[in-house]
Amino acid sequence: MSLPSYNRQIRDANLRGTCYLPAAGETANSTPYIDFGPGTWRPEEMEIEVALPAMTNRTSASYTITATLQDSADNITFANTNPLIQCGVIGVVATGSPATTFRFRPPANIRQFVQMEFSVPAGDADNTGAQVYVQGLL
Repeated sequence: MSLPSYNRQIRDANLRGTCYLPAAGETANSTPYIDFGPGTWRPEEMEIEVALPAMTNRTSASYTITATLQDSADNITFANTNPLIQCGVIGVVATGSPATTFRFRPPANIRQFVQMEFSVPAGDADNTGAQVYVQGLL
């Protein structure tokens, strides 16, 4: 369950990361880390936006691309946040997956370095050319 959006709109280029989706069934890809600085921001005053492009070749509703928020204190060892925050995009039979944007508030206990990890299940369409975006909104 995500919290309601409070229409955060300030986009800082330093709080943005992009990556391409991995091949179906392969190791997950992650965005480069976003450094929120040690104690310089408050999670309740920001949102994280995740944007995936339209993927017309995803015409099976049996597969879901999953985006998972991860954090790290040392920028080396990343782990799923607690509580777990995940977003999923299901294929659509006739048209493929539409462009999809998720917004959520990070957990209050989130650590300094943040990334989104994207996984594509085995058997899904080839979306390795699909670039995904993550943006911190202040």
